[in-house]
Amino acid sequence: MKPVQLFCWHFMAYPYLDKDFDEKQYSGWVTVPNSLWDNHKARGLYQEYIDQLAYADELGFDGMVLNEHHQNIYGLMPSPNLIASALTQRTTRGKIVVLGNLLPLHMLWPKPLQKPFPPVWIPGSRSPSTMGEVAKRGYCYFLSSRSHGGETHRAQQEFAAVLEKHGDQYHPFRFGILMSTYVAETDQQAREECEEGVWYFLKNCLKGHLRREGRQLTYGPGVPYIPAAAWREYLKGYTPGRKLLGDVENWEELDASQSIIVGSPETVYRRIQNLIEKAKVGNLLIQFQLGNMPDHLARKSMKLFAEKVAPALRHDSLKQFTKEFPNANVEQAAEALH
Repeated sequence: MKPVQLFCWHFMAYPYLDKDFDEKQYSGWVTVPNSLWDNHKARGLYQEYIDQLAYADELGFDGMVLNEHHQNIYGLMPSPNLIASALTQRTTRGKIVVLGNLLPLHMLWPKPLQKPFPPVWIPGSRSPSTMGEVAKRGYCYFLSSRSHGGETHRAQQEFAAVLEKHGDQYHPFRFGILMSTYVAETDQQAREECEEGVWYFLKNCLKGHLRREGRQLTYGPGVPYIPAAAWREYLKGYTPGRKLLGDVENWEELDASQSIIVGSPETVYRRIQNLIEKAKVGNLLIQFQLGNMPDHLARKSMKLFAEKVAPALRHDSLKQFTKEFPNANVEQAAEALH
């Protein structure tokens, strides 16, 4: 058995929008005019973000997560493979996770060094068909959600039931989630230091994605990648007018969603450990840099987390997983695909 795996996920947000962006633009996705890009301010931005990921490796995170978000305000990666290639020259121990790679865009012919092949993680939003395919192939299911109340535990239970139907057993490393956090010396200091970056992220980066205001371009009827069956399944649990993450109006609402966990090391540890205990999740993909957060604050939070939060999470999760999953073969891999 092994403890919870802690990954540093970086979205590489564009941090130089004018304060009237939300008022003037209807989306931060797909249709963003490149007139908003400031060449002078953005010089060196990719290097800053790659340096932060390399710093995560120095701090002892289990890996660094990259993703395909098509180069917009939410995330500036034109292709995660490019950033992954750069990270191979800067890191020595952590895994490099490419989550959401658009396979038709990339050549897959060379054989990987890992045997039988690198672990495969499939993101999904509780679609039964996706869970079924993941279970059938022996992959890890990653819950693509930013809110972690009871839905996370329910998703874990649903996936465990699907695995059982396919003659397999659930263990924590078949499941992963995305979360965001900011750590400072005290709860009050943490909020004061990260609040500007948090609201920039929620109101600008999520516009066109997880906000009702503006034009939503990543989910809905007519979006090409959403099958009709998946849309019908989504509508079963849909409440008209319900708020999305980017619609929160105050800090109390945000705090209740457990999307962004902010506080002292003790507070952040307690809230994340509570989530691990309930959802029995073994892979945490954690976003530290939020919106227009400056480099020194992102690094400060990462360091405090690595030194003051991670050791306790690893200790307590190992104890929990060993007790609850005594017969789990966490190193078992699916058979190689040919």
